[in-house]
Amino acid sequence: MSIYLDNASLLSPCWMVTGSMARVCQDVVLDRVPQPDLYTEQQLESRRRLFWAAYIQERKACLQKSREMVLRDSDIEIPFPKALEDEDQIASRPVDPDTRESFCSSHKLEESLHVMIAQINVGNLCSTLINMTLLDNGGMRDQHQAQSIDTKLMRAWEQFPPHLTNLKDFAPLDIGALRRNCCPHHDHVL
Repeated sequence: MSIYLDNASLLSPCWMVTGSMARVCQDVVLDRVPQPDLYTEQQLESRRRLFWAAYIQERKACLQKSREMVLRDSDIEIPFPKALEDEDQIASRPVDPDTRESFCSSHKLEESLHVMIAQINVGNLCSTLINMTLLDNGGMRDQHQAQSIDTKLMRAWEQFPPHLTNLKDFAPLDIGALRRNCCPHHDHVL
């Protein structure tokens, strides 16, 4: 729901739903390392990915509204998501036996995790951006603070796969991926 509201440019409802989502993550303890032997490795990884996806969405919604986050970095105990040993085998199994089409390649899985971790690192900077205050009327101290944040954002940008950050690459967009973003905006205009 949060992603739909975000894509529909309904920022206030998105922020409210995202806040509820963050509190549910805390309530079911997705942000903490569970007791040993409580979950399988696949279940643990599913919990990690679910939490970090919620984290990214919450950061985005809070940044758009300049509001404080529910999920505080200091409270998060779980590690970043990772690829499971047999995940590339599962992903490359044929989904359709007639066409032998697979779900996705292991390369796409690795890239997805790479992008997710880069988004998490950008999300870590959101509270710094939201809480940034100019104390020196735009003087040298404020300029140094802005340059420091800019440097951190550039480092975070560089963590994304290069083909996603090359602003000079005018390759055609994957319409399937674009459709998810365009349809809600089109419906909102109508």
